Amino acid sequence: MPTLKIRTLLSTEGRIDRTTFIAWLSLYSVAFYSCYLVIYFVADFIPTLVTSAVVMITLSLIIILCIPLLIRRAHDFDESSWFAFMVFIPLVNLMFFVSPGSPIRNRFGDVPPDSSVPTKVMAILYPVWPIAILSVILWSARN
Repeated sequence: MPTLKIRTLLSTEGRIDRTTFIAWLSLYSVAFYSCYLVIYFVADFIPTLVTSAVVMITLSLIIILCIPLLIRRAHDFDESSWFAFMVFIPLVNLMFFVSPGSPIRNRFGDVPPDSSVPTKVMAILYPVWPIAILSVILWSARN
């Protein structure tokens, strides 16, 4: 798993490689889908307003945590912080996932260190979480 340092997590300084970027997104998706799954199973017992508020708060928190990641990822391929807004343009946002970073030091800092094995595993599992949660929901709906 990526090293958890709150100061580093919220910092917009420096660079982050795509593997670490995807690993953090994977962790955030686990948090969101876990919250969603709990809400799904207890929705009958809690007012709709409360469930909606919990989902919106969780989603807002994840979006706030993603902003510094997007900025540092843009820095990795030598773009300014404003480039992070490209995430809102369909298909262009894929460059955050597929674009390699600058292989040499750029104006935003040194080349990020190689990702650890747990970070690589979390990055590989990124597409698994939505499928797993959807499977649980569909399985529970059948029973």
